Amino acid sequence: TLLSGNTSNPFSNHTLLNGTVSYCSPELTYLRTCVQIRFSPSDQLSIQLNQNLSKMPFLSIANGTFADVFNNKVLGIPWNGAFPLTMLLPDNIGPQVTSFTIDMNTGLMEMIFDDIVDSSTFNPTGSQGLTLQGGANLATSLAYTLTSGTKT
Repeated sequence: TLLSGNTSNPFSNHTLLNGTVSYCSPELTYLRTCVQIRFSPSDQLSIQLNQNLSKMPFLSIANGTFADVFNNKVLGIPWNGAFPLTMLLPDNIGPQVTSFTIDMNTGLMEMIFDDIVDSSTFNPTGSQGLTLQGGANLATSLAYTLTSGTKT
């Protein structure tokens, strides 16, 4: 479980539901004290949406979550003794549009991104504007730059 805030009174948490586990360096047996957990897409999204968890999480572990080679179960870390984050590599890759649709009956355009976006940062005009064009090459196709709009 990832926790945020004061470990004696966390104000948000997320229990990992899925994911995959591997050794940090599988070819080096002496480094098998390190495991990597790749979040499932749903876990990653839940953590990203919770700014408290995505900035400074703590970790609690239930008894027996892992075991050693002799099947000795790992000692758990309760939420009131949660382990602080050692290192955080922040999300520094900008989102990209993966698809979009336009409903000409309602005048509604939907854009799908590969990451979470903050809709309050959208400016439909100016240097951050959107241009619809009639082909992949802007130089040889008709184009229309949106001059206004509202986000929903």
